[in-house]
Amino acid sequence: MRSNIYIILALFTGIIYSCKDKADLFEDLTPIRSDKNIVFVEYGLLPANTPPERMKYFSPEFPARDFLPDWLAGKIVNAAAGSTARVSYDFKSVDRPEDLQKLEQDITELGTEDYKSVWGMPFVNALTPAKSPAAELPVLLKAKYPAAVEGDFRIVGYDYSSTEPITTTNTEINYLQEGFSTANAAIDNVGWYNLSTTTGRRWYLRSFSGLVRAIMTANGIWNPDLKMDAWLISKEMDLSQAVDPKFTFDIAVGYFTNHFIKVLISSDYEGGDPRQSTWDDVTGRFNIPREGPESYGTLNSAGEIGLGAYAGKKVHIAFRYEGQLDLEINRSTVYELDNVLVREVGNHTTVQSANRRYDLYRYEGGSWTLADPNSIYVLQGSDYTALNVQNIDMGSAEKVLVPFLRSKFAGATEGMQKTIVYKTGNLRVSADEFTFDGRTWKQSSPKALEVRTDKYVYDGNKWNYENE
Repeated sequence: MRSNIYIILALFTGIIYSCKDKADLFEDLTPIRSDKNIVFVEYGLLPANTPPERMKYFSPEFPARDFLPDWLAGKIVNAAAGSTARVSYDFKSVDRPEDLQKLEQDITELGTEDYKSVWGMPFVNALTPAKSPAAELPVLLKAKYPAAVEGDFRIVGYDYSSTEPITTTNTEINYLQEGFSTANAAIDNVGWYNLSTTTGRRWYLRSFSGLVRAIMTANGIWNPDLKMDAWLISKEMDLSQAVDPKFTFDIAVGYFTNHFIKVLISSDYEGGDPRQSTWDDVTGRFNIPREGPESYGTLNSAGEIGLGAYAGKKVHIAFRYEGQLDLEINRSTVYELDNVLVREVGNHTTVQSANRRYDLYRYEGGSWTLADPNSIYVLQGSDYTALNVQNIDMGSAEKVLVPFLRSKFAGATEGMQKTIVYKTGNLRVSADEFTFDGRTWKQSSPKALEVRTDKYVYDGNKWNYENE
């Protein structure tokens, strides 16, 4: 809450509490005498994606009494049984039209499995004239939403190519090719995740006779009792069209004291702490030396393994170093990595380019049909570019969309109506209706708000709404 907003609570004892900082709300309170009510403004703290959280007001279909008791329980931590609170809030007496409420939904994004079901093998992650949205999307929606009812809407996001796929035969496909030579002294610069869960020491780069390698060791660590846990994790590799890719890398081992490295593969890592993901240990399938010289060793191939078991997935590979100093000889194993490669030779099917599209479908008469674009317009990628925004907040939709409507529908006539569907988040959309009055576009259902006040009484366990 902004520092210039005060919340004042009337309790049954007659003691009122005031707070200026949201972070300190109802903590270290100073009692004052007053009969003022609470002014509720924290719509952003309501359950995510509920209409009051998005619209910043309550309504007959979504009344304040369904939300404010939980909010009060989290805010008033010192209430006694019988305490009362009167809360004022913004209210709109007319709910949004049913169709507009239905259009507040998550985007149905097509994924790899969807494209694969359309094309079979080989496939591309896009629709084309031969596999048209008009023919394929109703089929996909029917499979995804078997319980759809008359009047349901679905916004579908997909990639579209105006040209058909091209297949090149017997070509080398590199899913990952890393020699670290372009890393400019920082592994992070080439897209790898470089993490340590125990210390600040991470994998680093060193040049040997002009050849750059990734290195990890516990030598010189400030705490000799500390066990290292350093992860070097590749960028995501898309093996959705792979058949049997091969994985290989070069490794050198020096100052050997113990075997400290693991080679891992994950199909569910999405960044952050790697220990929260599932990793398959493939270390034993490689030829990694378990002894070495008392100085730097020679770089050699660790062998090659097949990753056919991961075909159709998106994966990361990781090199995990878990080691510490041998205190008797004051050294630890050093590992050097180079020439990390995941590739295969086979047929490669691609499209030259693809654009992001959003289509609106409605369930009518037992099937999904494209909604009338003359009455409902779904903003496309080019529209967001022209507006210089990625998403549009519902509260500012009218301000943003009226200039867009003037430009997009320059030939509009008086009385023309348009429903505009727009993104409010990366995977979320909403909609508003606009009417042209002969001069400009206006939101058909303006947000004319009134202020209402509810009374709540604390029974010792929870806050209860009491109509005055």
